[in-house]
Amino acid sequence: DSPIGSNISIDGKSIVLKRDDFVGFAALKSFAFHLIAFQAFPTSSHKGGCGSSRHGIVLLTQNDKNNDNWMVAHRYNPKTEEIDPSPIDRLTIMNLESSIRSNHLGPPRVICSNDLLSETEMNDWQRSTTFISVSLLQKRQMFHGCKIVPGAFREDEDSKITTNSESLSRDHHVDGRELHYPPIPIVGGNSNKWCKHNGTKKYLASLNPSQRTDFLVSMQDNSSPTTLVDHILDEYYDQRWEELLGDVQLSYIMFMHLQCLSSLEHWRDLIAMLSFVQLDRLESNAELYGNLMDIMTLQMKYIDHNFFAELEFSEGNFFVPAVQRLIATIKDCTSDQLKEKSKQVECSIRSLLSTNLSMNSSEFEDHNSFIQRNDDRMNDDYDDDDGPAIVSAEEYGSSMERFAKDHKKKFTTSPTYPVEHQQKYAILFASMQPHEDILMTCARALDSQVDVSLVREAAKYLEE
Repeated sequence: DSPIGSNISIDGKSIVLKRDDFVGFAALKSFAFHLIAFQAFPTSSHKGGCGSSRHGIVLLTQNDKNNDNWMVAHRYNPKTEEIDPSPIDRLTIMNLESSIRSNHLGPPRVICSNDLLSETEMNDWQRSTTFISVSLLQKRQMFHGCKIVPGAFREDEDSKITTNSESLSRDHHVDGRELHYPPIPIVGGNSNKWCKHNGTKKYLASLNPSQRTDFLVSMQDNSSPTTLVDHILDEYYDQRWEELLGDVQLSYIMFMHLQCLSSLEHWRDLIAMLSFVQLDRLESNAELYGNLMDIMTLQMKYIDHNFFAELEFSEGNFFVPAVQRLIATIKDCTSDQLKEKSKQVECSIRSLLSTNLSMNSSEFEDHNSFIQRNDDRMNDDYDDDDGPAIVSAEEYGSSMERFAKDHKKKFTTSPTYPVEHQQKYAILFASMQPHEDILMTCARALDSQVDVSLVREAAKYLEE
């Protein structure tokens, strides 16, 4: 039912439909995660060059193919110009399955994945989805056959991602599942920058005051046994670093193939967060960072080099400083394997930068100056009045001393009043503020007229 000219892709490989009787893909490889992305260009919109928004269908081929649910089928809805989120009826699916198995439906109406993707492309897709597990997809409210629509970052959105049975109900959504991710804080480098980072602010807002103080203090203390990565692993990923890397892979794929802004921001924040690591923590998490190097090398192979020129979306070329920080730390570690993998990432990023006219790969040499220029440029985008800050004990003590002196001065210079007046107009004198005399208190009471008894005493005192 899809219109001619529509763009459809399987595992990152796109085709443009040349006919209106296309059925789908067959013979997917057995590795777990697949993504079909779709964008319609119906005749009414194709002339203007504008199609529907990109959306996708998640497929999990690790499901038992003897199970009745291994095959997924959706219709194209001409009213919305999108794939309908509701699967078609079971009888139609059985007929399609029978036709495909008996070769009654074949190319070009049904395309075999082996005919579309090369061996290298299939291997790259498998490597790029290695850590995307079923449990992670459940956390992101995805399941086999569900329709995914791009999500956008919302500052007022609840930071807690629900995973209860009701929210995972297949009937819960109306037109597909919008992608949402938990907020990822970034602590490190320029404090003025990370304190005003949206993910950091949302994460801090989800904590109670004591938790927020403990978190900020522990992040500023290099000797603390708990790192930011430990916090995030414990809160979001059940202490499984594989799921954290799976989120890096998943958010990158959804950003690349569904043009999803919330996925871009989540991918960006995870990479930035992981790059702020001390040498001892890097060596104790060598498996995590070794696999992260492999993931980044592969992701650089498929990302558009112009991505780094779009400062509004890439947040000041965040990826280059993140890679620089990691490489600078790995150079001092004892693991030869990590050093070799960091060299592969460095080669990939150099190759990417050499094709970008707005940057020069020689800039990669000067780690500190590049990050400083990047931070200076990005600081202009943040309001200096927002964000939490840790005040030193010396500054706090000085502030309290100044407050005590001013407070004492106000009381020592305030006029004294007869004891009989204080007893007669007890309510009036009790409501006096440190900076007021009795006449100012009377004027305030008569102006606000909130307390009837106070108004009466104020008026009686002035008459007297």
